[in-house]
Amino acid sequence: MRIFDSIRIKNVNFKNRVVMAPMVPFGMPADQDGMMGNELLHHYLQRTANGMGLMICQSLSVTSQSRSGSGEMEVYMDNTLQTESISNWVQKDKLEQALMVGMHRAPELKHDEKIYYLGEFKERVLKKLTKKQVLEAAVYPEIIQSLKDPRANKLIIDGSLSGSSVQKYRKLARKLGVPNTERSDPEFKGDTGLIIVSDQAVAVEDITIPERSIRLEELGLSSALARAAGRKLCKTCLQKVAAIDKNELINYRKLTWADRLCGDRCPGHDKVDAGNFV
Repeated sequence: MRIFDSIRIKNVNFKNRVVMAPMVPFGMPADQDGMMGNELLHHYLQRTANGMGLMICQSLSVTSQSRSGSGEMEVYMDNTLQTESISNWVQKDKLEQALMVGMHRAPELKHDEKIYYLGEFKERVLKKLTKKQVLEAAVYPEIIQSLKDPRANKLIIDGSLSGSSVQKYRKLARKLGVPNTERSDPEFKGDTGLIIVSDQAVAVEDITIPERSIRLEELGLSSALARAAGRKLCKTCLQKVAAIDKNELINYRKLTWADRLCGDRCPGHDKVDAGNFV
């Protein structure tokens, strides 16, 4: 008897005697509805392609009441898309499966959607910035608030972007204890430059963030101040910014007498105003 020989047990045929014991793949949770997440699906399909004779699945809840916590998969759920993906996969012969894994990876759920959101399901995205927004000098306060959201699981930035504009958001994520990474894929489409995602479906109705300068101008801030992120402002102009949105103060610094002597000027004033130096 050899481990790679086929075997029949009662009315079931196994192509070999290699058995994968049940495991709990931490870090690959199901979504909030108990459906198999893409990472978990990929995990099992890869092992199928590797030629396992038998795989013993992880623990499954038989009812919603029996779930021990979030992230546990349910066995009673029915998802047509997931069933079709697995069904199409298992109908292929072993060689074709191995070739597909090597060239295209295992079957991926909602691939056409995920390429617009840096490889993530849209339903898990809390907030999104466009590439143009990421490259602005300013930090978007909405991203800070989203990073503080208890549901925030990871910050992901398009790997085609670089420089200090990218690093400022990664630094914020580290400061707030949120894992962060950059992700590149030639298949990515759209203008998504940064997303904050949950490990579960959150279905936020509007994940986009208005362009910062336009929003501030609509609230009554002058164009000169709205577009002066990263610059030093006089006391009066800082007060103007705070009156519109105090969260925006992170994008400005205070102009001092010493700065003025070195030639710096407040962008909110066309003329020198000695009373606004401090």
